[in-house]
Amino acid sequence: MLPLVAVTALGVGGAWAAAAPASTFLQPTLASKGDGRQTFLGGGLTYGTVKKGSLTIRDKSVLFDAVKTVSGGKGQPTPDGLGTVWKVTKNNVLTFKVQGSNYQLAMTGTTTLNGLDVYGKMTFVGKGRYWLGTSPSAVWSASALKLGPRAATRRQELPRLSHAAE
Repeated sequence: MLPLVAVTALGVGGAWAAAAPASTFLQPTLASKGDGRQTFLGGGLTYGTVKKGSLTIRDKSVLFDAVKTVSGGKGQPTPDGLGTVWKVTKNNVLTFKVQGSNYQLAMTGTTTLNGLDVYGKMTFVGKGRYWLGTSPSAVWSASALKLGPRAATRRQELPRLSHAAE
């Protein structure tokens, strides 16, 4: 029999999934879409798109562990040399994926952002909506959205099932 973690990841539910508390299966997730500026500062996995704007990525970790993939344009160093900026050219769309322990994303234009196991904070300027975890969507506001500390996003090992539950 596969361990519960592998079985749950494959999407098998039923009585097995009911054996562990629901909170064990949830991970901090973020989704945001709008026109304006979104800034993420923290860590985890983020991915998304930028239309009619720009994307700037800065690795702020002492380990310089941010892994980034950007397609749809050519990046240039920022004036301070601490990051890379991509500008969307005519009729193009940038797609990106970044994973690391501490980095900054600054997106302008028509943007979408998705995050998994994210921590840190988000700021929004413009018009859009965001979703955090299983909460209903909310309108972008000028105040920073706190995503929680890094320790709060670590996966917990799922409890093993007793033979009675099998």
